[in-house]
Amino acid sequence: MPLTSHAALRTRLLLQLVAAGGSARRRDVLDAFEEAYGHLWSDDDLLPQTTRQFETKWRNRTSFERQRMVEQGLLEARADGIWALTKEGWSVSEGLNRSGAAGHDLEVVRREKLWSELVTRVDVTFVAPQEVRKAGLYAGARGIYVDVENTRHEHAPHGIALTFLDLGVKYANQISESGVVYHFPATSTGGRDRAEINATRRAYELAMPVFVITLAKASAQMRAVYRAFVEEIDESTSTALLTFLEDATLPPAPAEDELPFSLVSLDDTDRWALRRSRPNQARFAFRVKQRYGDLCAVCDLAISTVIEAAHLRSKSSGGADDPRNGIALCSNHHRMLDSSLWAIEPQSLRVATREGRTLAELGITRESLAHLPHRPHDLALEHAWSQWQRSLS
Repeated sequence: MPLTSHAALRTRLLLQLVAAGGSARRRDVLDAFEEAYGHLWSDDDLLPQTTRQFETKWRNRTSFERQRMVEQGLLEARADGIWALTKEGWSVSEGLNRSGAAGHDLEVVRREKLWSELVTRVDVTFVAPQEVRKAGLYAGARGIYVDVENTRHEHAPHGIALTFLDLGVKYANQISESGVVYHFPATSTGGRDRAEINATRRAYELAMPVFVITLAKASAQMRAVYRAFVEEIDESTSTALLTFLEDATLPPAPAEDELPFSLVSLDDTDRWALRRSRPNQARFAFRVKQRYGDLCAVCDLAISTVIEAAHLRSKSSGGADDPRNGIALCSNHHRMLDSSLWAIEPQSLRVATREGRTLAELGITRESLAHLPHRPHDLALEHAWSQWQRSLS
């Protein structure tokens, strides 16, 4: 179980100071933390701090978080050992109370314990289905499992999504080593579908840990379980990007005006921005479809199961997982692009074909990409064009 996130420490510190009337001595605050959250700290939280062996990591990190809150105007800059809320700190704390942040904090801990216990007991890449249910990670037969009993309340009327099941049966979910582009349900029970989508949206807004269950690679009778979070939701394609976390610390919540921490800048955000720049095929596919639409750019085929995210500068030549270095294509035209049967002229966006080939022969119904809502980046187009020209010589 990873270290408690800085966002959680911040929430607890604000709520604790409110309970104390707005201020308290450092020692008293940390002692109150021990009493209130002693059963919630992870094993890593309880380890001694490397540079201060007499102090646990959670105590040291809470003190460090307090200093950051001083710099951000939430706590007073005092040197007398008193931790006190500023006017801005009171305002943020009141917002946390209104949003039910204390309950959300406990739900995060509950989920992390579910994961920790599962990892301790079984190999999460090869788990029997009954073990997954026994662990409390899944019940019923729906694709999205919402533990209504534990997560439905006034701040989450439809609950908070816990687990996403993908056994490769119904939807064209795109799974990679880094995550999955998960399609929202579209069944005959529309009300249930909407409730699950709203529960997924709540998991996204709160940056809750969630779980993804897939078929185990070694046997279709077994399951693989991943710890993840809902990184992004795209309403236009009815998909959610679920990014695998393994044992990494949870990222901060998305910065939207209506969310509790929208007024507060977290260093965690900068660290997460760096992680988001790393190669991630699921994120690339999600962003490409979000940018260009879930249909083939050159034939307008709109069957999601065969629409793929194609790199203009290939991964093998160091191409970035940036949607501006991509385009949405059906599997046929993706293969034809990779085989240099056609290319995109950078200035006009005209579709060009190899000598002896016609657009009709290749099944291309668009003469250019000018119809797309956005164009790929000029550098990506120019690189792909130069590579194609080289292949012709």
